[in-house]
Amino acid sequence: FLLATKITSHLSLLLGAILITFGQPFLLRWMGQSYLPAYLLLVILIVPAILNLMQAPSWQLGYGISKHKFFAFSAFCEGLANLTLSIILVRKYGLIGVAVGTAVPMMITKGIIEPIYVCSIARLKVSIYYFKLLIPILIKSLTFFVLFWMCFNRFIKPNYLNLIVLIFIEILLFMFFAFFFGFDRNERKNFIGRLLRKQS
Repeated sequence: FLLATKITSHLSLLLGAILITFGQPFLLRWMGQSYLPAYLLLVILIVPAILNLMQAPSWQLGYGISKHKFFAFSAFCEGLANLTLSIILVRKYGLIGVAVGTAVPMMITKGIIEPIYVCSIARLKVSIYYFKLLIPILIKSLTFFVLFWMCFNRFIKPNYLNLIVLIFIEILLFMFFAFFFGFDRNERKNFIGRLLRKQS
């Protein structure tokens, strides 16, 4: 469960970073200057979406031990809160209000409620889940993405080939970074052993 969470967390953060880093020039190239305000909506929604994807192992664990009722009830409450907040905020803030109304309930559900529940059924301390797993991954990954932005920001252009090349570079660099700094020695040996067995 912890290893699967590590893997999905790194992949989710990478996807989110790609969307945030390259979303604006991609929108500019694809749809033009008039659609650039949509980038703010993307940024607002991508944070809860990352948290949602990071919880994929939690869902599988819950379903595997027949705790799906909790997740169904959690999804219902999240949807209800989403609808209520969106209706309230859309009148004053428009689409940004709808995005915030969607993001806030999802962040609370996926970032607090579901992790605490899953830790209880997995007999895992919440402090270990947050402070030994998620928070270190977030800090290390965000450090990498900030450094990447500082180094490559000047090269980002609203051009499909340019974006594809830079996204490919970010993926390769982050895979290398995550392999050595996101996983411990035993996990790295496990990955290499599985890879060698598949090749043989």
